[in-house]
Amino acid sequence: MAAGPCLWDPVRRKWVAATPEEEVRQRLIAWLLSAGVSPAHMAVERALNYGRQTRRFDVVVFSARGLPALLCECKEPGISLNMHTWFQAITYNAVLQAPLVLVTNGTHSLWAHTFNGKWEMGAQDAGTLLAALQQA
Repeated sequence: MAAGPCLWDPVRRKWVAATPEEEVRQRLIAWLLSAGVSPAHMAVERALNYGRQTRRFDVVVFSARGLPALLCECKEPGISLNMHTWFQAITYNAVLQAPLVLVTNGTHSLWAHTFNGKWEMGAQDAGTLLAALQQA
């Protein structure tokens, strides 16, 4: 167990350090679970090889067919959701090929989906994102 304050991660099934970014990640996971996403259909902080670099994505939700459906990039509160943040998520998604991408800092969230090979911002409400996730 990590030293200092910790949070239980129901997907990884272990205690993790309660960093500001981790608190955002765990709120997102709790929201996904409350929306009916099974922890068996989620992966948290797993390695991702991009070119010669190894990165770690925050959360991926998989479809019933086992394919990546939603890539989530979490930032600590106060970090702005700008082009740099979006580019980081899209870069990770070049490997995963999820049709939906979400970036959040716990206060603000943005998501987009692919349509005919191009990214389009989704209506920025939770219900629309969940509907799109069910179709992915």
